[in-house]
Amino acid sequence: MVSFFKTPIIIFFFLLCLNEKVLCSINENENLGENKNENANVNTPENLNKLLNEYDNIEQLKSMIGNDELHKNLTILEKLILESLEKDKLKYPLLKQGTEQLIDISKFNKKNITDADDETYIIPTVQSSFHDIVKYEHLIKEQSIEIYNSDISDKIKKKIFIVRTLKTIKLMLIPLNSYKQNNDLKSALEELNNVFTNKEAQKESSPIGDHGTFFRKLLTHVRTIKENEDIENKGETLILGDNKIDVMNSNDFFFTTNSNVKFMENLDDITNEYGLGLINHLGPHLIALGHFVVLKLALKNYKNYFEAKNIKFFSWQKILEFSMSDRFKVLDMMCNHESVYYSEKKRRKTYLKVDRSSTSMECNILEYLLHYFNKYQLEIIKTTQDTDFDLHGMMEHKYIKDYFFSFMCNDPKECIIYHTNQFKKEANEENTFPEQEEPNRQISAFNLYLNYYYFMKRYSSYGTKKTLYVHLLNLTGLLNHDTRAYVTSLYLPGYYNAVEMSFTDDKEFSTLFESLIQCIEKCHSDQARQISKDSNLLNNITKCDLCKGAFLYANMKFDEVPSMLQKFYVYLTKGLKIQKVSSLIKTLDIYQDYSNFLSHDINWYTFLFLFRLTSFKEIANKNVAEAMYLNIKDEDTFNKTIVTNYWYPSPIKKYYTLYVRKHIPNNLVDELEKLMKSGTLEKMKKSLTFLVHVNSFLQLDFFHQLNEPPLGLPRSYPLSLVLEHKFKEWMDSSPAGFYFSNYQNPYIRKDLHDKVLSQKFEPPKMNQWNKVLKSLIECAYDMYFEQRHVKNLYKYHNIYNINNKLMLMRDSIDLYKNNFDDVLFFADIFNMRKYMTATPVYKKVKDRVYHTLHSITGNSVNFYKYGIIYGFKVNKEILKEVVDELYSIYNFNTDIFTDTSFLQTVYLLFRRIEETYRTQRRDDKISVNNVFFMNVANNYSKLNKEEREIEIHNSMASRYYAKTMFAAFQMLFSTMLSNNVDNLDKAYGLSENIQVATSTSAFLTFAYVYNGSIMDSVTNSLLPPYAKKPITQLKYGKTFVFSNYFMLASKMYDMLNYKNLSLLCEYQAVASANFYSAKKVGQFLGRKFLPITTYFLVMRISWTHAFTTGSHLITYFDPPNTNPSTLPNCASGKNKSPESFFFTHALAAEASKYLFFYFFTNLYLDAYKSFPGGFGPAIKEQTQHVQEQTYERKPSVHSFNRNFFMELANGFMYAFCFFAISQMYAYFENINFYITSNFRFLDRYYGVFNKYFINYAIIKLKEITSDLLIKYEREAYLNMKKYGYLGEVIAARLSPKDKIMNYLHETNDDVMSNLRRYDMENAFKNKMVTYVDDFAFFDDCGKNEQFLNERCDYCPVIEEVEETELFTTTGDKNTNETTEIKKQTSTYIDTEKMNEADSADSDDEKDFDTPDNELMIARFH
Repeated sequence: MVSFFKTPIIIFFFLLCLNEKVLCSINENENLGENKNENANVNTPENLNKLLNEYDNIEQLKSMIGNDELHKNLTILEKLILESLEKDKLKYPLLKQGTEQLIDISKFNKKNITDADDETYIIPTVQSSFHDIVKYEHLIKEQSIEIYNSDISDKIKKKIFIVRTLKTIKLMLIPLNSYKQNNDLKSALEELNNVFTNKEAQKESSPIGDHGTFFRKLLTHVRTIKENEDIENKGETLILGDNKIDVMNSNDFFFTTNSNVKFMENLDDITNEYGLGLINHLGPHLIALGHFVVLKLALKNYKNYFEAKNIKFFSWQKILEFSMSDRFKVLDMMCNHESVYYSEKKRRKTYLKVDRSSTSMECNILEYLLHYFNKYQLEIIKTTQDTDFDLHGMMEHKYIKDYFFSFMCNDPKECIIYHTNQFKKEANEENTFPEQEEPNRQISAFNLYLNYYYFMKRYSSYGTKKTLYVHLLNLTGLLNHDTRAYVTSLYLPGYYNAVEMSFTDDKEFSTLFESLIQCIEKCHSDQARQISKDSNLLNNITKCDLCKGAFLYANMKFDEVPSMLQKFYVYLTKGLKIQKVSSLIKTLDIYQDYSNFLSHDINWYTFLFLFRLTSFKEIANKNVAEAMYLNIKDEDTFNKTIVTNYWYPSPIKKYYTLYVRKHIPNNLVDELEKLMKSGTLEKMKKSLTFLVHVNSFLQLDFFHQLNEPPLGLPRSYPLSLVLEHKFKEWMDSSPAGFYFSNYQNPYIRKDLHDKVLSQKFEPPKMNQWNKVLKSLIECAYDMYFEQRHVKNLYKYHNIYNINNKLMLMRDSIDLYKNNFDDVLFFADIFNMRKYMTATPVYKKVKDRVYHTLHSITGNSVNFYKYGIIYGFKVNKEILKEVVDELYSIYNFNTDIFTDTSFLQTVYLLFRRIEETYRTQRRDDKISVNNVFFMNVANNYSKLNKEEREIEIHNSMASRYYAKTMFAAFQMLFSTMLSNNVDNLDKAYGLSENIQVATSTSAFLTFAYVYNGSIMDSVTNSLLPPYAKKPITQLKYGKTFVFSNYFMLASKMYDMLNYKNLSLLCEYQAVASANFYSAKKVGQFLGRKFLPITTYFLVMRISWTHAFTTGSHLITYFDPPNTNPSTLPNCASGKNKSPESFFFTHALAAEASKYLFFYFFTNLYLDAYKSFPGGFGPAIKEQTQHVQEQTYERKPSVHSFNRNFFMELANGFMYAFCFFAISQMYAYFENINFYITSNFRFLDRYYGVFNKYFINYAIIKLKEITSDLLIKYEREAYLNMKKYGYLGEVIAARLSPKDKIMNYLHETNDDVMSNLRRYDMENAFKNKMVTYVDDFAFFDDCGKNEQFLNERCDYCPVIEEVEETELFTTTGDKNTNETTEIKKQTSTYIDTEKMNEADSADSDDEKDFDTPDNELMIARFH
């Protein structure tokens, strides 16, 4: 018990621990996608309020404008920027004539370019004000435009970025310096506000004159264009006007304005007039803009935040420190929303449910910034999956930091990442810092000088991974409240580029512009307010101010020079030849746009930001945040095209695809080649490597009868048949719960049922199925190489003269073994007559007619026995590069290609590549080499190993490169094209759906079907139509090939970082492939019963009419009235009986007969429930000692076998029984037969319904009928088995004793073998070891039966004897006397005690000369 004085201490520590947990819980739940809160119990309103109340509003404001650490770091960065501007190689801006009129030279330093040159350039100083830097930025842009060329492009970008950063720093230092001098928070905020209200040169007149008149004329002009029917492209006319602008020079493209400072000042003025000055000067930088919008909120609501304190206030840095979902909760508190975001639902859904019409523009902008900062964070984390380490969005911020430094520095402690081997290995760069064995941990990873140095020195040359590491380093600092990271973020391009993520809607640029026009129309009709004339932070900015200001900012011109909007539109439509901004954005990385054209002028990002805020579809009627979330809602809908929609009817898709391919213009493939990079064709060739030659597989498959069987063994079956049988066996085993348990030992299945009963769980090894097939394939090849003639050629002769075919066999199996984990098998139809021109025409016509009849009356399942099966591997890195480039080409040319036409154009391109491999193929189609694909070099066996591998690849690529490569390409392309894959991957990552992936009947679960049925996605979306032929038409190997389709999909999903979908395909490779094959076989036969089903349907309709009206609809079915008394009233058809439609007992007698047969067929089909191997094999186990005189049964596959017909009979008995009882149920099944089963979408959902409802009723029926008898049979079988084991054990324990006693009493020297002592012991020992014992004990043994539970593991057991009967040993072996003993001795002999008592008796050397039989008897006694 705790003493009294210790109690307060314990309570104190308990409270500390509780507080620690509460503080950590705020970061516990990361919000994926759209910030879904996964753990509502942790972040309850009570817990969150308790935590947030700890933060004082004034302290939070002080952290922004009274923070000494922030002030110090900003000052340090300012000095670093000023120093770098002085030492910059780009000595601009130059001091020219008229420059002094633009800026105050006294606040700048003048520097000569060289000592011998009179030209001077100016650099700002610490005394330069914010307005001075604004003018300085105008000068730099003016002169950069004039001198621009590609050689100095990176230098210009770098200078523009750091000057913009310097301007931001100057603005951030204004309130910090003011508070430091006056120690007054409000006056510091007012000092910041004065920057935008007390402009030095305030213009009295607007650049566009009267605003009302301007917009009135604009709307009249827009209305005129829309009403003019002669104008075809109205959207382009609205943007470009009457002037047709051609592609401009690079400097016109790269900069938003021309080299005119006055025009730049006019842009500043126009944004200032609409209250957008803050956005104009800062740009859409996520950190900087958010910082000042929060300060603007602080000034506007100063009384509520800091005097009354009835609303919570948080600094921008503190908001970013929270988890993704909690950031919105904090924002709701700051914006005084009545409904604070505490829901588990997505932020979009909860935001749109509440009336947000009164929300201020500042809160709308913060909503936008937080939403895309969350997306930026997730994008950075997602991109790490392309590297050697993975992060995930659910990680707490501390763990993200630790995980990052553990990866970069091999230690969670901070280090300078630029000095680590992980960073250096991305490229060979010269390191200007001294080499160190261990990363320097004395200097912080967020050191301002080091990060700025490497940014200026190396950033422009960084690749994707290094740029990612730099931004991820800064992100970890922001998430963990590091002020230095907060300051460093000001110059990182990724925080500007995040605006690009908002252009995800698949709409043309002109359509987005029309939304902006609609916003202006709505504002002009609703109100006519006067503009503010400045960007006073106290002013309320409305949506109308935003729309009008954005329009003017984007459309202002100077001297007939195109506006920003026109430049950007021309760049898209004529430069890049695309119509959608999203097509451009999808090809860019959001954290490294430093290398694209937008980085030449940061105002491009400002233009995109303002244009995005005002171009949402519903912006005219909703505020910015509502319009943004409504736009995202549209993006969430599945992009259902003919390529991506897996429910699209496959016959229509097939014929449409073939039609598009046939009508593709001849020059379209040439155009695609021109759009590709020079080395892409070579990459395409290297994307696949063929390993298992088709002729190699055919030797074990189609030509298996020609192979010599091993001595004493039957001839082997075709390899594809063996593989198909293994899949069928797995399917038969799965319902009994033995799915992939002990896959390496197929004979252990008999014991599994007992393990289940004994609760010894055996976990399934579902991802190991390929190893089973490997053993079967290797066994088939080994048997081939064991043939006598193969041994003579391959093993006993010089390999130099070996047959080409044998060498090809050996190379194929070696390549398969060496690349086992990566090998995939595809197949094609093997129709030999099709490839031989000598085939008579009538035979070809006959085959075609037979195929047509076979397909029309069902489907084409099992039409061919064998297929052409070959193995290959995918070079994932190269293929990913190829697909990324082609996908980018498609996005940039959607005006030329549709998704289907682009796919078929790529297929034709692959056909061209395939033709380049055909140099060694003969021209005549009748050639046997071409028919069986033995088109390798004539001297193939004499080549070295590397050359032979190339021959195999070229041989297979000459026929199957296009089909195989296109299958892999379409998988990746259609996945990237769909906007549903991200959500699908997240759905299968949820705990409730993880079990679907490992389920053996996932195809019958609602989640599997609702989330897209990966089986249908593979067959109807991810793969081309021709890929369905082998998985349907082949009798042997179709399931094996389909499982490899799943494995290819798994690899493709893994390449795109969809880990959950990758695992789903891997785990469902067997179960779903088996289901598909079985479904096709059942569908084929089911459709053959169409005439019979139709006949009974017509008869049923007639009887239904008789039940309802009293007379038959068709008189043929009216029973004769010869003896009406023998027929029930309802059956005679003369009386109405409407209730018989639901249930009738009139045919109960007939139904009972069918129920009887249904019951007995269930006994046969459901025997696996209690007998894992079936009832027959279970009985045979009792006669294993009798050799079975029968032939080996042919392995079963998915076809019409005995079980199939038993199931068919079972189905007939079920139908005849229950259809006769209830006509309503019969009609329900008719609807399924005629409609549901013929539409894949309906059939999949009906399968789920059938499982949970109809099958449930059938299971309950079986439980009270056939299952009872099966259980009784199982119990009886076990009792018989136990009784048999009992007899065996008794006999096994008595047998050695009987033999010894027989030896003792019935010894015949003439017959007895004269065995020596040790031979006899070994003989008895072996006998004891081999009998069946299993350490069983007998219960309720009588006194005379106790010996049954006694065992001796080291010596034989003898009968209980009287001591008087013991034998005595004498020197004469023929004289044996017995002596009576009155007392019994134990039958168990303790050999250890015996050795201790008399070691002489156990000495073999001493007794060596004694006869063996006498020595043995003496040893027993």
